[in-house]
Amino acid sequence: GKWTYVKAVLIKKVNGVDTVASTYTDTLNGNFLFGDIPAGSYSLSYSPTDITFKDAQRDASVVLGQTTVADTVVLEKK
Repeated sequence: GKWTYVKAVLIKKVNGVDTVASTYTDTLNGNFLFGDIPAGSYSLSYSPTDITFKDAQRDASVVLGQTTVADTVVLEKK
């Protein structure tokens, strides 16, 4: 199938303020990586550059010293 770039944004509220890291998926297989993220609970927001797809959001927990693997997200058509 055809790949579309997706902007992945990691959001955590700390004292009412959003802490954000963002990246884009690669074109080979849709993978992305955030580095040096503090442990905690986050919201992952996916925004495709192809506007025919809907945005998506998932929760993720990061554990100190471990790699967190997010489940595959299949974007739905609008």
